[in-house]
Amino acid sequence: EGLDFVGLDLAAKMPEVALTRFVPCDLRHPATIREASKQIQIESYPHVIVINCAGVFGAVTLGAFEEGPFLDSIQINLVGISHFIALMANRLLETKKTARFVLVGSAASHVGSLDWGYGLAKAGLNGLVRSISKSGAACGMVAMGLNPGIFDSEMSDRIPNNRREQAIRETHLKRAGHLAEVASVVKFLALDAPDLLTGSIIHLSGGQCG
Repeated sequence: EGLDFVGLDLAAKMPEVALTRFVPCDLRHPATIREASKQIQIESYPHVIVINCAGVFGAVTLGAFEEGPFLDSIQINLVGISHFIALMANRLLETKKTARFVLVGSAASHVGSLDWGYGLAKAGLNGLVRSISKSGAACGMVAMGLNPGIFDSEMSDRIPNNRREQAIRETHLKRAGHLAEVASVVKFLALDAPDLLTGSIIHLSGGQCG
C-alpha cells in the first residue's frame, strides 16, 4: 500500500501485467536503456526500490556454440541491466534519494550452466550487488541479491526436460520451487530486510547451492 509500481520491459510484454505504469525498454540496445532510465520519475519519490528479474536463456554452448544467443544472453542478463542500474544510481546520487536494489539472479551463478553466457551473466550480477553495496552505502543505497534455483515458471518450462529433472535432483527437497516462494523473499528483501543485509547474496535453491 502506498507504493507505485513501474514496470520496465519490452513493449510487447506490457499488457500482460497490471502495474501503475510501464516504460518500454529493450536491454539489448543502449539507446533504449538510456531513454528508459530518463522516464523513471525518481524525483516524485522519497525512496526508490529497484528490482531486477530480467532473464533469458541462450543455447547450450559447448559443442553447439551459437554466437548470437551467447552474446544476447550476456547482454540481456548482465550488461543491459547493469547499464540501466548504473544510470539510475547516478540519478539517485544527483537527487540525493535513498534506494534499495534487489537483483534476482540464479543458482547458475554458483553451480554453473550449460549456457555459458547465462552462468557468466548471473555470476556477474553477484559482483554488481557487492559493488553497489560497497560504493553506495555512504549515499543511502543498499543492495541484495537473490539466487533462485529451479522453480515453476514460464521461463523454466522452456528448459529441456532432462536438464530440468537434473536440476530438481540436485536439490535437497527434490522439487522445483514455487513462484510464491520466490515472490515472498523478493518482497522481504525489497520492503522489510534490514539495511545490514546489504551486500548479501541469498540462495533460494532448496539446497542446490550447498
